[in-house]
Amino acid sequence: MTTNSVLRHMNAVRCLRVLRRDVPLSRADIARELNVTRATVGNSIKQLLSENLVIDLNESAEANGAGRPGALVSLNPAGAYFIGLDISSAEINAVLIDFSMHVVAKRIVSIADRYDDPKRVIELLATLPKELIDISKVQASRVRGVCISAPGIVREGRIISAPWLSWRDVDVMSAMSDAMQSSLKVQICNDAVALASAVAA
Repeated sequence: MTTNSVLRHMNAVRCLRVLRRDVPLSRADIARELNVTRATVGNSIKQLLSENLVIDLNESAEANGAGRPGALVSLNPAGAYFIGLDISSAEINAVLIDFSMHVVAKRIVSIADRYDDPKRVIELLATLPKELIDISKVQASRVRGVCISAPGIVREGRIISAPWLSWRDVDVMSAMSDAMQSSLKVQICNDAVALASAVAA
């Protein structure tokens, strides 16, 4: 990526973070909060609109000083979806969330009789994304990726050690991608890291 494209991406991400509060804002509001120019925000919002990640509302912000009130924009909840799969020694909690982090579909599957068999658990994990998509009727093309959380030491897509599951050195990311037979991007992280990230989001 060029320096300009990196900056454009960073600015778009910053705009999304402001809009994540689920409060519609004008481009001017966002520019003031981020301490950047309106043109910078305008370019970022234009990019996000083209990707269907934000929507222009048919409303205007309240007038605040001179000039015409700016049009409000907000996150598009249906612009992107994500799947989370949390593994414990008792069950798998599977959720499909929209771009506003609202749960659209959920499945809980017991694995108490097989938790210590990585192959069987991963085979089951691989069926859940399609199940969630089918339940929710969401277009598969709008699902951006799958994140797996597990109670153990995770590094570069592998569970190095998960004593509660009796797993050791399991390449979950590769096995999951192969079993899913899908182009969906798969990530894996420690469950505590996943929780902290969700709380901070």
